[in-house]
Amino acid sequence: MEIRKSKFNYVYIIWALLTVFIAVIIIKNVLSISTAAAWGINIVLFICVFVLNYGLVGDWRNRIRHGLKKPATLNEVNGLNAVNDEVFEQVSKFYPKLKKAELFVIAEDNINAYALGLNTIGITKGALSSLNIGQVKAVIAHEYGHLANRDTLNLILFNTSFTILSIALLPIYILSFLVGLVFAFMEGMLSGDSKVSTGLLSVFTRILRWSYLKYNEIGYYFVNLGSRDFEYRADEVSAKAGYGKELLSFFYVLEQLDNDVRKGFLALLASTHPYTSYRIKNIENFIGITSSTDKIDYHNNSKLVN
Repeated sequence: MEIRKSKFNYVYIIWALLTVFIAVIIIKNVLSISTAAAWGINIVLFICVFVLNYGLVGDWRNRIRHGLKKPATLNEVNGLNAVNDEVFEQVSKFYPKLKKAELFVIAEDNINAYALGLNTIGITKGALSSLNIGQVKAVIAHEYGHLANRDTLNLILFNTSFTILSIALLPIYILSFLVGLVFAFMEGMLSGDSKVSTGLLSVFTRILRWSYLKYNEIGYYFVNLGSRDFEYRADEVSAKAGYGKELLSFFYVLEQLDNDVRKGFLALLASTHPYTSYRIKNIENFIGITSSTDKIDYHNNSKLVN
């Protein structure tokens, strides 16, 4: 079976471009410069912010920011190295250009794992102690799926565009503060009180901040459409690499932990991940499980780290 292409890649691209375009308009008008100069400033800023979040510098920074640690004990080192070698070999059969990721441990008790930047995968201590070896391999293969499909790149491009917008808004905050200060001084000289000026400045900055946050929030609603589809696609990478039944086993563990609570349409829109039951159904269809006679070992207690 061929792994589907995400239907929502373009959402990240369009929203990022729209956000950068808004930043260009703001910088052009606030600084009273040409459109070409405004684009130049934005491009330079975009490259600087992007480098800080993606690639060698970005991965190093993200590892520190998220508290990722290299495997420490012999159990972790030997076990994770073996898993990483095997999973990378399996996934790279379908993605020859995929680079081997560095595997890190996250000091958290919950069951979780995530891919970061260019070649970083983190998995929690809770996952290592709770999941069996097959389930850990399936989870790592899923994260390799995100790296292979450049899902982390899409998210960083989106976040970078919002960072550029927030930088573009700084001159407005500074100018409004200076203008407010001047009017407050004049008002104070005339009446001895500057409540009107300071009040208007406060209202203006609150409206500006509210508008920025709402624009950001709406953007994430749209982008999460893509994010949820990326999760389905990464699941399919794990299954295609040979870990489909192990992944289903992991999903049943996950479903028991969170009871797959469905909180309504708006909660789903705000979620980066689909409901676990939907992911189970997707993988069952993907690997061709059609009845309860297709046995899956949900109770294998062979752990990677004891």
